[in-house]
Amino acid sequence: MPGIRPGQAKGPWVGSVMAPTEVTGAANVGTGTGSIFKSLVAHILNFRTLLAGNGIDITTGTDEVTISSKLVYDSDFKDLTYNI
Repeated sequence: MPGIRPGQAKGPWVGSVMAPTEVTGAANVGTGTGSIFKSLVAHILNFRTLLAGNGIDITTGTDEVTISSKLVYDSDFKDLTYNI
């Protein structure tokens, strides 16, 4: 099928097929305690996703994901009592 190759004049698109590379494992890096890597199935790396609940922020760094609270702790509230 005719097409335009990047940086080339009109002509057929010539692609290449790469041989699959076998993945043998994965690792969680960084100093955190959670594991994002889940499994390796048939050359597919499966990772968990993170969901931020109410009042939670999730930020991604180079090797770590930081989960922090948007809630502010006030030391004046030492005893919280709920009446239902």
